Amino acid sequence: MILESVVSIVLILSVRGVSMNKLLATLILGLSFSGAALILSVPLLFKSKPEQFELVFAAGSAGAFAVFAVSCLVLRKQFNR
Repeated sequence: MILESVVSIVLILSVRGVSMNKLLATLILGLSFSGAALILSVPLLFKSKPEQFELVFAAGSAGAFAVFAVSCLVLRKQFNR
């Protein structure tokens, strides 16, 4: 399901005239920022009683990282075609 939505977003943006190089560069930038947030959230999980905000931040960072990673892989496959 996520893969289908990522493919549809890529196709919509490519139809609107956004170059694939810019789109891939933006996705890689988002991947690096979400990866940095994920790295920063790891120490918060090893506290004795993590707060709700810390858990949500870690889960959101992991989710964003996964979405950006899948998007980059799908777009790379589109480039190879």
